[in-house]
Amino acid sequence: MSTIKRLKAILLPGLVFQSTIIGGGYASGRELVEFFLQYGPVAGYFGFILTFCIFALVLIVSFEFARITNSYDYKTFFQHLLGRLWFLYELFFFITLMIVVSVCSSLAGGVIAHSTGQNETLGMIVFICIVTLASSLGNEKIETFMSFWSVALYGTYFMFFMYGIKPINITNNDIFYILTNDNDWLNGATTFAVSSLAAIPVILFSLRSLDSSCSSIAAGFSAGLLAIMPGLAFYTVMVGYYPEIIDDSVPLTRILLEIDSQLLSGLFPLIIFGTLIETCSALFHTFNERLSVASNKNISSEKRAIITFSLLIVTVFIANNAGFIYLINKGYRVISWMFYALFFVPLFTTGIKLIFLKNYQKYNY
Repeated sequence: MSTIKRLKAILLPGLVFQSTIIGGGYASGRELVEFFLQYGPVAGYFGFILTFCIFALVLIVSFEFARITNSYDYKTFFQHLLGRLWFLYELFFFITLMIVVSVCSSLAGGVIAHSTGQNETLGMIVFICIVTLASSLGNEKIETFMSFWSVALYGTYFMFFMYGIKPINITNNDIFYILTNDNDWLNGATTFAVSSLAAIPVILFSLRSLDSSCSSIAAGFSAGLLAIMPGLAFYTVMVGYYPEIIDDSVPLTRILLEIDSQLLSGLFPLIIFGTLIETCSALFHTFNERLSVASNKNISSEKRAIITFSLLIVTVFIANNAGFIYLINKGYRVISWMFYALFFVPLFTTGIKLIFLKNYQKYNY
């Protein structure tokens, strides 16, 4: 394998993973409040360290499991992982899709409303139309879109960090908050990490170039790092506005108003909007690919668009009735517990056993 192809094999899964989780993970900043900042600035940083460790470990094992079992769609993956109970993941994935897309559609409406002064409904309509179109693309186009958009995303987050960083005023009470608290920060970071890792089955199509255990380890580690860096930069900016920012439903809006940069105020919402599209397109692409496998034929672009459009209408209804903060606080905890039972536990029991067995057989024949 050439150097360029090897780099692509190692970096592509991380870029796709980061692109998939950021829209529903921390694009608005509210997620970072719920799972990190509310426990105190320093406790939040410890939470990020824990999140990265969980990311890296689970991604490495997942990538290696997918590689040795040739599982590049979630049906095949869970048939190897759960055996006859693989169908349980179908229900979980559908619930995850509906919750995450509801969060993204709600935020998309808010982003357009803040940027243009128009009604949130307009933002949701634009969002629905673009996601419907994007989800009908093939694997290669999806990978290319995610890779290029990730570069733009990192550049924008770097600008956001440079413009938005403020002197961080951490009192002694904040410093020792992590020692005197009942360790709720552990639950917050773990919930965020596990609910974000529910995106792993969505990125399986990007793992086909992995050709060894070493490449799985390198790809998993880099994916964890690529996913955590923008969130850590965003969090550091938010700490400068602590504790007032705790009460903001969309902390991103407050920070952009405080920065008062025309360039960033115009560019950042555009990038976030595109990232929300990216996240949802990946989810719907995976769902449509699963339907193709089930029907033993490739679903046409027109049918993909119809399926995506119909589900998007339902998620907009959920978003309008449940509320943005409720979806993040309650919905993500539901995802976390279900993912823990259907993915985390089997992966680190059955999955680890199968990985060692396959590698043992390989090196002894």
